[in-house]
Amino acid sequence: MGTFLADGDVLKDEIIKLPDKIINQIAAGEVIERPSSVVKELIENSIDAKSKNIKIFISGSGRESIKVIDDGNGVNKKQLEVALERHATSKLDANNLTKISFLGFRGEALPSIASISNFLISSIKEGSRQGWELGSFFGKLGKLKPSAIKKGTSVEVRSLFKQTPARLKFLKTDRTETAMLIDIVKRHSIVNSHIAFQLYIDGVEHFNFLNHSKDSLKKRIYDVIGKEFYNNSIEIKNLRGGVSIKGLVGVPTYNKGSGRFQYIYVNGRPISDRLITGSIRGAFSDYLARNRFPVLSIFIDIDPEKLDVNVHPSKAEVRFDDEQNIRALIVGSIRKAFASEGLKASNLNSGKILDAFKNKSHLSSLSKNFDKHQNLDNNKGSVLSGSQIDDAAVSSLEFLPSGKKHELDKNYLSYPLGSAVAQIHKNYIVSQTYGGLIIVDQHAAHERIIYEEIKGAIYGNSLKSQIILMPEIIELDDLLISTLSEHIDDLKKLGLFIELNDNKSVIVTGTPGLLGEVNVQKLLKDLSENLVNENNTQSLESLLNEVCSAMACHGSVRAGRELNVNEMNALLRKMEITPNSGQCNHGRPTYVQLELSDIEKIFGRR
Repeated sequence: MGTFLADGDVLKDEIIKLPDKIINQIAAGEVIERPSSVVKELIENSIDAKSKNIKIFISGSGRESIKVIDDGNGVNKKQLEVALERHATSKLDANNLTKISFLGFRGEALPSIASISNFLISSIKEGSRQGWELGSFFGKLGKLKPSAIKKGTSVEVRSLFKQTPARLKFLKTDRTETAMLIDIVKRHSIVNSHIAFQLYIDGVEHFNFLNHSKDSLKKRIYDVIGKEFYNNSIEIKNLRGGVSIKGLVGVPTYNKGSGRFQYIYVNGRPISDRLITGSIRGAFSDYLARNRFPVLSIFIDIDPEKLDVNVHPSKAEVRFDDEQNIRALIVGSIRKAFASEGLKASNLNSGKILDAFKNKSHLSSLSKNFDKHQNLDNNKGSVLSGSQIDDAAVSSLEFLPSGKKHELDKNYLSYPLGSAVAQIHKNYIVSQTYGGLIIVDQHAAHERIIYEEIKGAIYGNSLKSQIILMPEIIELDDLLISTLSEHIDDLKKLGLFIELNDNKSVIVTGTPGLLGEVNVQKLLKDLSENLVNENNTQSLESLLNEVCSAMACHGSVRAGRELNVNEMNALLRKMEITPNSGQCNHGRPTYVQLELSDIEKIFGRR
């Protein structure tokens, strides 16, 4: 007798074999989550067939119709019928399941798709005179028929999930599903730059990525991710432990609010892997705020036998034999590339400045302000009277509101950051170079300098400490005190000397000499809170970097402090020799550069 379940159903005593239709629908649920999953599987089959041109046609966000046409090798009549059977594949050595060198391995894609759609495949084997087609109506196979197809393979998927409404219920809006489809095609088109990709959405061509014969990978990255990324990226190329990595990585100041602009490939397969994304995060930990993400396109190649691609049904994740080697390769390659580029920062902010100058509304605003000056009440004293200009009065105006112009030191003009000429609004240094001008955020720049110097103490000699004549007692809660107590020796290396007083307070006897005068109570509070927030999620190195960053913020030149010309030039020279000084510790740019040619365009000189 069967066992009754809570809802009244009976759990059968015997074990039965499910019908093929149900098995295929279950498999489809594992592999085919949404329309973009269908596109992914079909594109991968076209790539494996050595296609040179792939066309994708989408209607109704993929729910209504998906059609993929390629000019690949194709399959013959006999193979076509077998292709819709479960676990049938031409891409795997049955005697070696670990050696996988194709994209579409799992062998469930076509029968899974066919079981949940109105499905039609047409193909012709290369060199054959006759093509064939085979249909499947939601898992019910039709008969093989001759096809008029002349080359490659065509697969059409219509009415997806129509007979499995539960799957339709979990789909997103048409706009979101279409965006996912576009993303899948883009990701495959980057790594397969030798193949031309065309995408049509509801009858309109969305993009057409041509097959570039020379420098095809870089050109495809340019086409897909865009000119903006390409112009703000650094090339990486490295080899470690038999694993290679190459690609383009955006400079830290070029970042996004999500990680979806990371195009990651392993052996030509687009993936989203925790080990790799975590390693990328670690490589950028010194350069980005936690809620910002780098933009990149990287390609990792490894012996297929040292890689498991069947961790996830959709093959989105992989497993490496030597994870430590992969992590070291990624982090080391990215940081080495940043170190070699020195000051390089995003040029986006320079473009924004130029756009602001070109905006006519700014000129209109200036004109209105000028009119106000002309109409000042004579009793209050006017600077400009009618159409005549009082030269003496004008010459006394301070055109740099919070700073002064300085004599230009021509010896510095050839330096990367030029020669300081002014400080404006008590925070921005203006310098002149042979090729244009530079504006520096003094607080952000000095924060990075201090950070790098403090961080160096972790790996080198301890920082000098300045003794506090009257040691300060800082009261903190139990958790903060406990966390600080775990890092007393590490903090000593950084020049911060603390002693436990009781379970509610610590005594500070010395602070890092680099910081100068500092609010000790605020410094300790910020440090301890940072350590508590990160203690359970980061390595010791990352924790110490958090400490360094907090110290640097407290010790840097603050906005609002007036600097003389020697101090400004000294800061510029220090930036030029400090690693990663193109951005502050939070990923913001420390300077923007305007080329003379761009400035001349603003004023119509070019």
